[in-house]
Amino acid sequence: MTVYGITRASTRKQQASPEVQAKMIRKHCAVVQLPEPTILDEPLGTSGRSTDFRHRPQGRWLLLHAQPSDVVVVTKLDRLGRTARDILDTLEQFAKRNVRVIVIQFLGGQNIDMDSTVGRLVVIFFAGLAQFEADMIGERTSESLQWRRQQGLACNHAGFGKRKVGKGSEWDMQQLAYIAEIAERLGKGEDVLLVVADFWGRGIKDHRGLPWGQVQHKEGKGTGNGFEWFWRATRWFHRMKHAGKLPPPYCEMAQTIPEPRRFTVEKRRKRPNVKPVIDEKAAWTVEQWREWFALEYPKN
Repeated sequence: MTVYGITRASTRKQQASPEVQAKMIRKHCAVVQLPEPTILDEPLGTSGRSTDFRHRPQGRWLLLHAQPSDVVVVTKLDRLGRTARDILDTLEQFAKRNVRVIVIQFLGGQNIDMDSTVGRLVVIFFAGLAQFEADMIGERTSESLQWRRQQGLACNHAGFGKRKVGKGSEWDMQQLAYIAEIAERLGKGEDVLLVVADFWGRGIKDHRGLPWGQVQHKEGKGTGNGFEWFWRATRWFHRMKHAGKLPPPYCEMAQTIPEPRRFTVEKRRKRPNVKPVIDEKAAWTVEQWREWFALEYPKN
């Protein structure tokens, strides 16, 4: 008998969540006197709503390699999936293979019985709750963003020339002075590299407390170079000037600052944020096709 523990985190920010889940799984196995579990960590940011269990890397491997009398342990039912259909299909696949499934925070950590009518009814009810919770989270998030836009509050970061105050933002006069200096020097034709070197040499900080314009590279995201932020701040400053949204005294001061070459008030149209459709099966090996075929058409 082999015990497998599955951990999943919906976003990349939940870096500590898989470790916490693995700790809970090991503790539960020790309490109920099960062997030491083999932890299967799904990649950070694996969504249980948009990706079915059998299409997730560890889920696919488990459905293919789990043997009868093996045990699968998860902390919550929604770690298996966020849709009722996906959860029921996964549990039925395990039941056909005689694989026990234990959810720690579900019926006191008892085995899930998919053979009895009552067991199936209980699972259907809680699977529906998991999907309902996911739907409510999405609705609350969209309603909150819509309300903040209507109130004129910040929806993400403070932006150029502003700082966060409570749930909103206000003008940061010190940062506006830095942006006005950048716009003036670049408008007069000074090399952007010299401006960046001067700012960093003077130790000027932005609203994050970092050297002005320094880029923080995040995992899985490329944010460009730091020099581009000086040009972005300059373009933002002149657009705000033309829109008449700069606070005094910068609304009058901005009229005397020359605009950089090839500057236009109109923003460039952004490319539609559409992910390219990539056929992953086109690069599959023979072994991957066999795995997919075994999942789609299991032997009776």
